[in-house]
Amino acid sequence: FKPTLLIRGAKTSDICLQFLRDVKKLKGESAKLFTRKNEIRPMEDETKLEFLCQKNDAGLLLFASHNKKRPHNIIMGRLYNGQLLDMFEMGIKSYKSIENCVKENKAAKTADSPSFILFQGDSFEKDLKMQTLKNLFLDFFKARLIEEIDIPTIDHVLVISAIDGVIYIRSYVVGFKMKRGNGKSDAFASRAPKCSLIEMGPAVDLTLRRDRLAAPQLAKLALRQPKQNKGAKKLKNVTRDVLHGKTGRIHMQKQDMSKLVTRSRFSKSLKRSTKQ
Repeated sequence: FKPTLLIRGAKTSDICLQFLRDVKKLKGESAKLFTRKNEIRPMEDETKLEFLCQKNDAGLLLFASHNKKRPHNIIMGRLYNGQLLDMFEMGIKSYKSIENCVKENKAAKTADSPSFILFQGDSFEKDLKMQTLKNLFLDFFKARLIEEIDIPTIDHVLVISAIDGVIYIRSYVVGFKMKRGNGKSDAFASRAPKCSLIEMGPAVDLTLRRDRLAAPQLAKLALRQPKQNKGAKKLKNVTRDVLHGKTGRIHMQKQDMSKLVTRSRFSKSLKRSTKQ
């Protein structure tokens, strides 16, 4: 996972501060919350953000601010090799904190449990900026990549939907209950758990404002994959047996049997040499 900085600007609203605290709860120890105010304008000058992220070895950031022109403003971004890669500015349209959701539903996520992230909306696939934002959300909210998992161990689902220009982020606790079968025909049904979703917060509605996409050269470097070690080069016509013995196969050209030295030809040539 990538360490994350949660930064408050010179002026912030209570909604923005609560959002930063809730993100800190979701990300746990991988996030660091700055309680002091910082005079930073990321869209005008990113050098201060880069300095703070380099100093704290952070690859992701969330900046919160509030003013009359852009109320309840947040900026989400990421860095590559100490340089700002891309960032998106969004406004909080509606917000419901984890504390309020837990009071209503009495549900909470288990610490360090695996999370499932679900994206909904065609714009995440068709629009280039939304594709980049989707990738940023994945970087921001995923803790670790798991190839195989036992389904009942998943107790948290993060649903991110894009509808009519508004991004809805909802967080749910997953409850599993085993179904009871009525006989052999219901054997499969008895093994499939019944799933229920309980809202645990935060619940936030966001609208896109400004953005800064990655420069082409920097994006190319960030997307570059390291070369994988393919192991030793496989030799042609060489096989190994169970005891690790090596067997080789040799392919030869077709021989001209007329020039082959047979026993009779050898004896004739030997007689000629003795006579001489």
